[in-house]
Amino acid sequence: MENYNSILHKIVGESKGRIDITLKRYWLVFGNRADIPKAGKKIHVSIGKKIDSDFIINISSMLNRHGHVWKIPNDIYIAKYLMSDSDNYRIKGKFFTIYPRDNKEFFEVIGRLLLVDEIFDDCIDVKGEYRILNSRIFFRYYDKEVESI
Repeated sequence: MENYNSILHKIVGESKGRIDITLKRYWLVFGNRADIPKAGKKIHVSIGKKIDSDFIINISSMLNRHGHVWKIPNDIYIAKYLMSDSDNYRIKGKFFTIYPRDNKEFFEVIGRLLLVDEIFDDCIDVKGEYRILNSRIFFRYYDKEVESI
């Protein structure tokens, strides 16, 4: 298993100069944050109970290649918390968050994610969200007026 900081370094290195990268309090956001709609659907991908560098890099590369706006934890402590047995259902399991700009992009992202190796492996259930085909993909509706992004 690769060190999480090495994974982040690799993702940032591949993205730098091509994609906007913003460091938020707990997150690294890839893509232009101004493109995130005021309300809509957001997609979460759960990675299970271990850091799988190939899975993370495959999804990151696909999201960047297609210009999607997304975020992941900016350090190992946040990543481990998302995968822990804590009862914090509000963020538990939500390793990747993807913000489709519209319904067309939503379905494109889902279709692309379904082709990623290991997308049907066991994962942490994301409470209160809709699950796609017993995969690691979940989604829900959001409103920026109500929640912080």
